[in-house]
Amino acid sequence: MKQLPTLFENDETTFVLAGAAHLYAEEGLVTSLEKLGYTLEQL
Repeated sequence: MKQLPTLFENDETTFVLAGAAHLYAEEGLVTSLEKLGYTLEQL
């Protein structure tokens, strides 16, 4: 998780693929990125 924000430092669209177990847990990827202020879109 700590490495992901460095991928978002430019104005380009970034695609991140993660397994289901990492997405919606209390401290999962979706929750963590939303807490940091990122907007997520499910494709």
